[in-house]
Amino acid sequence: MTTKSIAEKFSDAKYWIALSLVTLMIVISFAVLYIFVRQVATTAAVINVSGRQLMLSQQIPLYAQMMLRETSFSKRKALKDVLQDTVDLMEQSHHSLIEGTVSSSSSKIMSKKIQELFFSGEDSLDRMVADYIGHARQFLLDWETTDLEHPSLIYISREGPTSIVKKLDVLVSQYQQEGEEAIA
Repeated sequence: MTTKSIAEKFSDAKYWIALSLVTLMIVISFAVLYIFVRQVATTAAVINVSGRQLMLSQQIPLYAQMMLRETSFSKRKALKDVLQDTVDLMEQSHHSLIEGTVSSSSSKIMSKKIQELFFSGEDSLDRMVADYIGHARQFLLDWETTDLEHPSLIYISREGPTSIVKKLDVLVSQYQQEGEEAIA
């Protein structure tokens, strides 16, 4: 049995220290990458939900008008159910955006600009979406007896493709800008 010289022992210790440092760097790199990917995924989820709001705000008047033009009661009822699901999804999506529950890692804290878009002024997005959904729900309540002159249909047909789309587009852009800044 040979004993190691002091130089060999020192060399072995340097080797283990170097190996430990490399391992530590790999673990740190993985942790940083994991946090980055999670941030990107959360940002993407919020942007997707806010973008979906754009689509839903345009689908609601489309389904409402298709429903009124349909002569078959069963097809009209089916379109009413699709419209109901679309309104429900828009409302759920809106609440998940304002409550910060889009994904499990979403922040419940909004930036000042996002908060202003949702809650400041007469044209706040929260108020606009609530009014829009309220009119869509009223239209749904009257679905069997309504016509193209129904005030709620006129409202959703006018507001969905114009005011709400513009405001939602600003919201999507703001989320995207903040997301890009967060990962830069």
